[in-house]
Amino acid sequence: MPQISATPLQTALELVGRRLAQHVAEGARPVCYLPGNAGRIDAVERWIFEQPQRLCGVDVFQVLALGPAAGWRRAVMAGVGIVTPFIGPGVRELVNAGLARNIRCNLSQVPKLFDGRWRPQIAFAHTSLPDHAGRVTRRDVTARAVVT
Repeated sequence: MPQISATPLQTALELVGRRLAQHVAEGARPVCYLPGNAGRIDAVERWIFEQPQRLCGVDVFQVLALGPAAGWRRAVMAGVGIVTPFIGPGVRELVNAGLARNIRCNLSQVPKLFDGRWRPQIAFAHTSLPDHAGRVTRRDVTARAVVT
């Protein structure tokens, strides 16, 4: 079993930022999956909104964007791509203006999007810290990140 360690959130976000920047420097347009709807991670959204220039050239894929519209607008203006199959209030104005991408599909089709262009290089999720066997759950969420 691979070694799994828990990392403070800010440290993990710095690592994620470097990995995404490396993909962009290599000429790729990486995809970062960010949970939406009930799974929103405010700390990660704030990280994106506070320094969107660091994520220029990255597409953020969110199933339903509910975060603050002003934050998403700031991110888009700095070159962050927003992609969503379901338009939420966080990006409705951006989609209507042609500044964010809406991929229309049924909920059952969303996993198929990850088989092609929208397969994420980085994915965020709410989890507990790993137990002794390396397993995590979606309850007992902490402000730490699991980095493998």
